[in-house]
Amino acid sequence: MKTRTCLRLGISEPLEGLGAEGDDALVVTLVPRSGSQDLTVASVKIEFA
Repeated sequence: MKTRTCLRLGISEPLEGLGAEGDDALVVTLVPRSGSQDLTVASVKIEFA
């Protein structure tokens, strides 16, 4: 059985904590948890607001 879902994460505060809010580039790494062998990430979208 396949389930489709959407997850939204706020990253403004972590960026401020790292002092990276003014940087021109950003690298985001998605790390699946153990036991998620059948996980597929269809798309990732980062919006700057």
